[in-house]
Order: sequence, then structure tokens, then C-alpha cells
Amino acid sequence: MDALRRYVQSALIIYRAQVAWVGVHVFVAVRVVAPVFQLLLFTLLGLSVGGERALEFFLAGNAAVLTGFGGLAVASTLTQEGVQDTLPYLLGAPGGGLGRLAHRLPVPILDGLVGAALPLVVLAPLFHVDLSRADLPALASSLLAGACAGSCLGFLIGLLALVRFDLYVVWNSIYVVLLVVTGASVPLAALPGWAQAISGVVPMAHSVLAARSALAGTPLAGVWRLLAWELAVCVGYVALGWLVLGREEAVLRRRGRLGLV
Repeated sequence: MDALRRYVQSALIIYRAQVAWVGVHVFVAVRVVAPVFQLLLFTLLGLSVGGERALEFFLAGNAAVLTGFGGLAVASTLTQEGVQDTLPYLLGAPGGGLGRLAHRLPVPILDGLVGAALPLVVLAPLFHVDLSRADLPALASSLLAGACAGSCLGFLIGLLALVRFDLYVVWNSIYVVLLVVTGASVPLAALPGWAQAISGVVPMAHSVLAARSALAGTPLAGVWRLLAWELAVCVGYVALGWLVLGREEAVLRRRGRLGLV
């Protein structure tokens, strides 16, 4: 229990350090106002294109993708290690590399989950979307799986961004691509074959399908395969990030650039 308590405390401290400096007003604007307006934009787009029948499609799909925005917090905490010259201490700390980094995931996952649930709860009544027939356990599990997948993607991107590229440029580009290839804003059947193949391995694609099914009333037993695939994607991105960490650490040590980006 003591180890779990320290783990939770560490996760909260890292997350607070990441968001505290921007101020409450910026945090509210980015994590509350922006998701609501993003969901509002795509829902209105769906309403104008497909009428009321398209409301649930756009509402559920974009809510599921919004869960992945917590991944930006994961990526930011990693890149800040290089910016603030604390990377040598991170790599030299006891406990193993993955153990040193795993505590960055839980709070952003919850952040992504709340960041998707809030606009969904706000906008569904506004557009008279009936949530009474939705299976809440299945919907909550779908959004949670999407948040996990987005945070694992952020884990990988953050490690790459330590020395390879500018985080925010790449993250914004990837996020826009995810709006398409996950099927959040465009039906997967309307995408070209190569894009459909990519959707099978990108984060949140399966949670988007699961969220739509759950919103239509499909129980958890009916979407568990989609959620299992989403968690498999999570494991794959963490494993790839672990390999990237080992390679980048070796490169940084060889170049004598630990602590620099």
C-alpha cells in the first residue's frame, strides 16, 4: 500500500508541475472550453451534412478522440525533462527506465477521460441526443480505453520529441490525422484502403467504434473485443516507446548530450 501511495503521489506531482505554471484560466480554456467547442464544431458539421441521423455518429466519434488529448500531457512531461536539464537525473534514478516513466500515465488518462465526458454530457442535451438507451458501463469503458491509447501514443511521441522534433507541431499534426483515420469524423468505409489499414493500428480507432455501439445500447459484452484490440494497441505503443527510450539514451550518452535537446 505504501508503494501504491507513493506512486499516486508521484503521478499527481508530475501532472501538477506540468499544468500549474500555465494558470487556472489557461487550463480551463484548454481542457474544458476547447474540447466543448471542438465537439460542438464537428457535431454541427454532422448536423448540416447528414441531419439528425448523423448526430450520434459525430458526437460519439469525436468524444472518443478527445480522450486522447491527455496524451499531450504525457508527451509534455517527457520533453520538459530535456528542456529543464533534468534528463540525466531521470535516466540515472533507480527503479528501471519503464518504472521511472510509467507514473506519468495515470493522471493524464483520467484527464483525457474527463475531457471527453464533459463535452459529451454538455452537448448531448443541447442537441436532444437520447443518452437513456446508452449502455453506460460500455460507454465509460470505451472512453477509458481511448484515453489509455492516447496517453500511450503521447508516451511514444514524448520520447521521440526529446531529441528528434518539436513536440507541439508534430502532436497537432497527428491529432488532425487521427480525426480522420480513427473514423471519428469520416466513416471508415469511405476511406481508401490504405487508410483503413492504418486505422487498425492507430490509437482510439477501436474505442471510437465501441463508443458508438455503446451509445446505441450495445452492452459491454458486445464491445469487449474492440476494447481488447485498443488495449493491445496501448501495449504496442508502450513497447515501442520502451525501445525508443533505450536507443535514444544510448545516442544521447554517446554524443554527450544528456540533459540537452
